[in-house]
Amino acid sequence: DYMVSDMNLSDELGKGKFEISYSSYKLYDSYPDNNYFSLEALEGKKLLVVSFNIKNLSKKTQKLNLIHSGFEYTLNNGSNVTYNPKLTLLLNDIQYLDLEIPGGKTKEAVLVFDVSQDMDLSKCNLLVANKEKNAIIKLNK
Repeated sequence: DYMVSDMNLSDELGKGKFEISYSSYKLYDSYPDNNYFSLEALEGKKLLVVSFNIKNLSKKTQKLNLIHSGFEYTLNNGSNVTYNPKLTLLLNDIQYLDLEIPGGKTKEAVLVFDVSQDMDLSKCNLLVANKEKNAIIKLNK
């Protein structure tokens, strides 16, 4: 659900080779819960994990590298308080994504934010911006 947008994530981030779409969000105390390392929420906080689906639109394996893409991601809580995503070592952190995706397949990419545990997520927006354009994504489950 885009509210205001002059950016199409698939065009700008996916360069037309990948379809990139917001999928969902979820709160965690510890993420991921199945890995040899995990991020832990601070006292009184939760980890907000925002997920994206990235689909390879071609029939052959392609690599999506967003390491030097210049994109910035900001969470706005609806009252003009903004949060920057955590820097993680997750292989599917969209900020530093360098991922091979088989033809026709979809992989998940994530952003992780530290948020207060009582934050009203229904009012939150995610801003995705590069130098010229931005997309505002309303968080919904």
